[in-house]
Amino acid sequence: DSLQRDCRDSINIYPNPINSGELTIYVSRTNYEIIDFQFENCLGQIIKLRKINQSEEPPKFKFSVSELSKGVYFVKIFANKQKIVTRKFIKL
Repeated sequence: DSLQRDCRDSINIYPNPINSGELTIYVSRTNYEIIDFQFENCLGQIIKLRKINQSEEPPKFKFSVSELSKGVYFVKIFANKQKIVTRKFIKL
């Protein structure tokens, strides 16, 4: 629907690919109440879950990738309990 289309364009992940440090997820559209992030490896195993309240947090979410092995990972992003987008990132 149009909400999902608008949301897909308002979410950026950087740096990608990433060697170490923190992956930043920037949400430019800030009218969501609750945003959930679900991080998965390439096998679909959930490696981290994070819920933020947009009224309390800045629109940037930082996730440490130092403990991750090299490979391909996915971030599923949910707004108000509805999945809006899946983004891929690569750990070098």
